[in-house]
This record gives sequence, structure tokens and C-alpha cells, in this order.
Amino acid sequence: MNQNIYLYDTKILILEDDGMLQNRILANLEELGNEVAFISSGMSVVDEYKSFKPDIFVINQDINDTIDLENMEYLLKHCASTPSILLTTVAKKSFTNICCA
Repeated sequence: MNQNIYLYDTKILILEDDGMLQNRILANLEELGNEVAFISSGMSVVDEYKSFKPDIFVINQDINDTIDLENMEYLLKHCASTPSILLTTVAKKSFTNICCA
């Protein structure tokens, strides 16, 4: 399935705990007319996801209190229609098995 995603006038939910990086991302995405919300803690990801209802979800898997396996499974099962980008610098076998099954 080939699906193009254009980041104009899009609701984007980003899990990122680095304030400087948040500011850089926010400036670029808002300039294109996007509505951007940040989550700094992986522990509240499901609640924030439900309330914001994003068009696309970007997850920095490397933050300290990252999404646990249970929340990741919920997102993958119940939010499958939302395109998601998982960013990581470390391959974690448990997430690789879920995402690439």
C-alpha cells in the first residue's frame, strides 16, 4: 500500500522529552500550518493520544521513561489507522517483534 503523507494542516503528536528539540520541531511544523502537541513522558501516551486524536504520531523511543510494552501494544492495536514514526538509536527486540511482525 502506497500512502503519501503531507505535513501541511496536520495534527501531529510527538513524544519527545528534549526541550530544545521540541522547539526546533515546533517552529518548522507550525510554519507549515500544522497543529503540534508534545508529550514529554511515555507514561501518559495513551491518554494524550486519545484526547488529541492526531493524524500522525512520532515517538522518540529513547527517552528515559519511554512507552512500556503494554502501551505500545495498545497503540499498535487500537490506533493502527494513524501513521506512526518510531525513532530510536537502539534496537529493542521486544519492539522489533511487535512492529515488524
